[in-house]
Amino acid sequence: MLIGFAQAVLGGWNIGGIFTADSGLPFSAMAGGDVANTGGGPQRAERIFNAPDDAPKTRQQWVNPLGFTVPAPFTFGK
Repeated sequence: MLIGFAQAVLGGWNIGGIFTADSGLPFSAMAGGDVANTGGGPQRAERIFNAPDDAPKTRQQWVNPLGFTVPAPFTFGK
């Protein structure tokens, strides 16, 4: 009886996994200085969501640099 109960409660489970492989260096658009005045180094750049993206994608410039700007003073980038 106990074995049947344990099988009903704990049975039917299986274990799986997810493997993700990435190549290349990590990328973050940085503001180039301590804009937020925290003393912790450079912060993220502010993302411009409606920036035109008609430039051709090359190996050296895949991300549009016109899509980012320096955040307002004493704020963090988004």
